[in-house]
Amino acid sequence: MISWWIAFRYLKAKRKQKFISLITWISILGIVVGVVTLITVISVMSGFDRDLTQKIVGISPHITIEKANGIDNYELLMEKISKLNVKAISPLVEGPVLITSPYAKLGIVLRGINPKEEVNVTSIDKYISQGELSFQDKGKIILGDELADRLGVAIGDKVTVDRKQFTVGALFKCGMYEYDANMAYISLKRGQEIFSTGSNVHALGVRIHDYYQANKTAQEIRKLLGPLYAVRSWIEARSNLFTALKMEKTIMFIVVALVILVATFNIASTLIMIVMEKTKDIAILKTIGASSRHVMAIFVSVGSFIGVLGTGIGVIAGIKLAKSLDRILNFLNNLLGIELFSPRIYYLDRLPVFVSPRDVAAITICALCLTVIATLYPAWTASRLRPVEALRYE
Repeated sequence: MISWWIAFRYLKAKRKQKFISLITWISILGIVVGVVTLITVISVMSGFDRDLTQKIVGISPHITIEKANGIDNYELLMEKISKLNVKAISPLVEGPVLITSPYAKLGIVLRGINPKEEVNVTSIDKYISQGELSFQDKGKIILGDELADRLGVAIGDKVTVDRKQFTVGALFKCGMYEYDANMAYISLKRGQEIFSTGSNVHALGVRIHDYYQANKTAQEIRKLLGPLYAVRSWIEARSNLFTALKMEKTIMFIVVALVILVATFNIASTLIMIVMEKTKDIAILKTIGASSRHVMAIFVSVGSFIGVLGTGIGVIAGIKLAKSLDRILNFLNNLLGIELFSPRIYYLDRLPVFVSPRDVAAITICALCLTVIATLYPAWTASRLRPVEALRYE
């Protein structure tokens, strides 16, 4: 405790050289900037990961089962799969089609579903922004809201798919541009007619209780059905995307952590200057019985105070900035009159931010560890100082 008290007195004491005080504040500011930047960047990366996951598992099945030339007698297959630990199963047909309106002609993905079963497998019903999820009128089609904008149509307007005319019955918005701008839904029966599958379906969508266990359940389904069926989880379907996100997050952590590392060099410089300033004090402490370990502990404590203060301020400011980032971005969009975060590029319709307690804890520990490491050499130098040499020129 005496080491911490002396260290605190050294920090509070007025400096003989104001330059040392300036370097001290620059060190604290460097730690603050590094921690704020790191928390903000990692929170955005975590937000992307979390938001993409929720959107993908919301609009797509957790597991998809397919078979070459389609799945026949799919009701029996659904009954067989339901014996496993699955939550729901829904048949679907899906493929690329050309959709036409009086104003545009676009290539999209058309999915034929049975709404009563589909709502148990995906969250499409929760994404309906206008109208309702119903195909009582077999001529109804549901479009993503971005797709409707591209086609220049609204509810009640007509569109043509594969020479068959449909009436726009509802619009959905899941917040993921890839789906909102390129997907449409029709009834399963009309989908079977368009894709000429007869009574077969292209795939079965499966929902499980914990979507992070999708790979494990997919493996169980493969063993149950055999090699004729292709079984793929949402994790496998999007493995490249999530691997890239994880790699980017790791790289960004390392790159931004270098800012904190640079700040720790300032801490080392500050401590070296304080050691030079306090040479007489160190000699007196050693003369009255302080061990080298105690002297080293004092200067490690001085550097740790700087690190704890900078890290603490940085964590608080970083969390506040991260949580306000979306509002700041909207303000800049309105102020500059440009779209800084385009959903056409980034998949999502807003800047996702998720402040993970685990990430904040990792950043805090990283900053504190770098700070303590930076104090070791100056503190070791002070501990080796010999009283006779220190007092020779006093």
